[in-house]
Amino acid sequence: MKKSRWGEKKNFIEVMSKQSYFGKGLITILILLFILVQNWYIVLSFDDFAYATLSYFPIQGIPDGYYVGREYNIVDIIKFIVWSYFNWGGRIVCYFVEILLLRSPLIITKILQAILVILWGIYISSFGKIKKSWWLWILSIGIFYMMDLSIFRDGVMWLSASFGYLWPSVLVVIMLNWFCLESWNCKHKMWYVVGMFLAGCSSEYVGLFLCAVSFLYTCISFLFNHKIDRTRLLGMIFAIIGYAIVFFAPGNQVRMESNSEFYSLSLVDRMITRAGDQFWIIFHEQLFPLVIVLHISFLILTSRIRKKKLYSFLTGIQCILL
Repeated sequence: MKKSRWGEKKNFIEVMSKQSYFGKGLITILILLFILVQNWYIVLSFDDFAYATLSYFPIQGIPDGYYVGREYNIVDIIKFIVWSYFNWGGRIVCYFVEILLLRSPLIITKILQAILVILWGIYISSFGKIKKSWWLWILSIGIFYMMDLSIFRDGVMWLSASFGYLWPSVLVVIMLNWFCLESWNCKHKMWYVVGMFLAGCSSEYVGLFLCAVSFLYTCISFLFNHKIDRTRLLGMIFAIIGYAIVFFAPGNQVRMESNSEFYSLSLVDRMITRAGDQFWIIFHEQLFPLVIVLHISFLILTSRIRKKKLYSFLTGIQCILL
C-alpha cells in the first residue's frame, strides 16, 4: 500500500526534527565542554593567594605580615572583611565569597565559574518577555568570548577581578530578569529582594548599573501604567541601600588618597580623562564594528518583519547586542 504524500512529508519532518535535536544537543555539549576546559586553566595570582590566606591586610590580633595560610575561621574572615571595608573598599560581599571559595579546593571555583558563564548566556538570551531560544543562547555565549583578550585575561581568568565583575554581573542579569516578571509569588519576592540587595552592594560599576536600570524601569512603568509594583519598588530600594554601602565605604576615601593626583580633578574631568579608555575597553576595535553592523542589519530586518515569532527572535538578538 502506497503512502500518501502527507505521510511521506510527515516522516521527513520527524526525521529532520530528530537530526536537528541531535545536532543542537551535540553542539551544546561541545560548548559546555569548551567553557569547562577554559575555566580549567585558571591559576591563582598574587591577589588570589593574598585573599585565600588572609594575608592581604592585617587582622586584629595577628601580627602584620604573618602568613595565616588556610588555618582560619569565620571570625577571622569577618575581621578581615571589616578591616578591608574601613581601609580599602566596599566590595565586602565579593571578598567574602572569594575567601570562602578559595579556602576550598580550586576545582570548585572553576566549576562554579563555568556554570555562571552558562547561566549568563541563558538569562541574557531570555531577557524580559523574549521567548527562550537556543540560537540566542549560542549568540550570547559567542559574544561573551569575543571580548578583547586582555580584558578576558584580567576580568575572567584573574579570579580576584572575576569575583568583583563577572560573578556580580551574572547575579544582576538574573535579578533584572526577575524584575521584568509579570507575576510574583512569596518565594520569588523573598529571594528577589535579597538578590537585589546583594547585587547592589557587590561592586561599584555593577551596582550602579542595576540601580540605574531598575530606577528607569520603575519611572517608565509609572508613566505608562500609572502604578508602581510594590515588590519591584522594594527591590530597587534594597539595591540602592546595598550600593550606598559600597559607594560610601570609608576605605574608598583611603584608596583615593593614594592616587591624589587623579582624584583631585573634578568628576567631569575624571570622566573625560577616562572616557576614551573606558569606551574601547567595552567595545574594542575587533568587536565594535561587528556589533554595529549586526545591530543595524537586525534593526532593518525587524522593521520589515510581520511574523510575531521572527520579530521576537530578532528583537532578542538586538537586546543581546545592546
